[in-house]
Amino acid sequence: MRFTRIDRRETGNGHFYCVAFMNILLVLLIFIAFLPSMVSSSGLSVEVPRVITGEAVSGKGYAVTIMRDNSIYFERQRVSFGELKGFFIAQNGKDFNVLIKADQKATVGTLAKIWDLCRDSGARRVSIATNDQ
Repeated sequence: MRFTRIDRRETGNGHFYCVAFMNILLVLLIFIAFLPSMVSSSGLSVEVPRVITGEAVSGKGYAVTIMRDNSIYFERQRVSFGELKGFFIAQNGKDFNVLIKADQKATVGTLAKIWDLCRDSGARRVSIATNDQ
């Protein structure tokens, strides 16, 4: 039995390089497709409480984050309670949703104040972020 050896210089059509290039592109495409699910949505490190029941929230809205030291972040920017109140009062009459991401160590009083502020300002839906895992 005789084996023939194919010399790459003889083929000249570059199929081997094209397949390798396509494999690299496929891996990059998969990485880019799953990257948004691996990145934290708010950019702030918050330990949200675990729950057994809950439902997914969809739609456009505002994100309010309460850190463990009870500092308040609105759309990734640190704000005071007065600044947050001023923004929500300006939104009165508009239809908007609010997602509150509160750390497990944050006090319930801060959460309740922000929740009440959102409801008084006319938020259509106020939700609390939780972890179901």
